[in-house]
Amino acid sequence: MGRIIFVAPLFALIIVAATLLVPGLFRKNQGKVDVLRPEKTLVLKGVNYSEKITIKSYPLEPFAGNTDVYVGSHSLPQFSISGFLHNVYSLDLENDGWEEVAIEVETGHSINSLIYKQRNDRLVRIPISTEILINFEGIVSRNTPEFKDIDRDGRLEMLAYYRFFPPEKRRKVEVYKFTGLLFQKVKEYEEKMTEIYL
Repeated sequence: MGRIIFVAPLFALIIVAATLLVPGLFRKNQGKVDVLRPEKTLVLKGVNYSEKITIKSYPLEPFAGNTDVYVGSHSLPQFSISGFLHNVYSLDLENDGWEEVAIEVETGHSINSLIYKQRNDRLVRIPISTEILINFEGIVSRNTPEFKDIDRDGRLEMLAYYRFFPPEKRRKVEVYKFTGLLFQKVKEYEEKMTEIYL
């Protein structure tokens, strides 16, 4: 009984000390960005047009977080994404001078890749069908997708990679065709790898 009485005040003292030494450790999100809340900004280009995109991310708990996306000078986010920011970059899917933006967030041990296009000073998500029959679940894998024009039609295809676990030296490749409205899965195949996925 004496040990329990002694341990309780000691635990309380540790909590107080941690709170004083690491401000905000036990506080909820207050809208500020620090080393644990990365912020990235990029400028999307269009024909005689440009728009600043700001992405702010903050953790909610281990392996989880939330990412807010701001367009232009608005003080409130246009939308939020469940997950902690992994990467953000622009690309021109149709080679028409209007850039799209890819936002990747970490969800557990996987990466969720979402693609948006500019429309009337807003970002609109481009649906991704993960099956040959249309559904719009998005791309969630352990790897970042690759964009390249594999059929040389002037539009970028999206390639998603799913590696097999050791000792297999293989991976599954899914190919998505951009129709102008959505990414539609058109085929998948397996290919050999030179190294084991760890």
